[in-house]
Amino acid sequence: MVPRTVRLMALVGMLVLTLGPPERAWGQGPRHFREAHEAYQRRDFDGAIQRYTLAIASGDLPHPDLFFAFNNRANAHAAKRDWDRAIQDYSAALRLNPKFAAALRNRGNVYARKGDYERAIRDFGEAARLDPDDPHALIGRGLVYCVKQEFDRAVGDFDAALAICPTCPRAISGRAAASAGKECR
Repeated sequence: MVPRTVRLMALVGMLVLTLGPPERAWGQGPRHFREAHEAYQRRDFDGAIQRYTLAIASGDLPHPDLFFAFNNRANAHAAKRDWDRAIQDYSAALRLNPKFAAALRNRGNVYARKGDYERAIRDFGEAARLDPDDPHALIGRGLVYCVKQEFDRAVGDFDAALAICPTCPRAISGRAAASAGKECR
């Protein structure tokens, strides 16, 4: 007869082989997700990226947290001006939730930073369609139209944003600049 302690140790060994090392153990994803959020709040973008990566790799994040992890890791990449990695992560978030307007808006901002104005306009337009109560996608698209010197379209977007948020400073200043045919800032 095998002593109970030996059987228990064998069971623990089998679990480690099955589940992987402790850092991959079930339940680590939510902890890494919280730690990533805290790192991002401290502006420790490298730490946030590392922790979001661990959270994603854990395999135990619930569905909404998983697409938020990709979006938030993309935000950290964008804060470091790593546009290509940010776009990859925003796109991963959108594969998990195609109706995630914030990821579309965020990816639109990155496309605009890269000078890919047509993709930025498409993402901002889809974000505005999915979340018609959020003026930020309209403001972002209006700013891109200003860069392209399509001032009438910019004014239209700023007017639509002001209908949602009459006191949004970027919509107010953008509309004034676009109306005068000047670069929006």
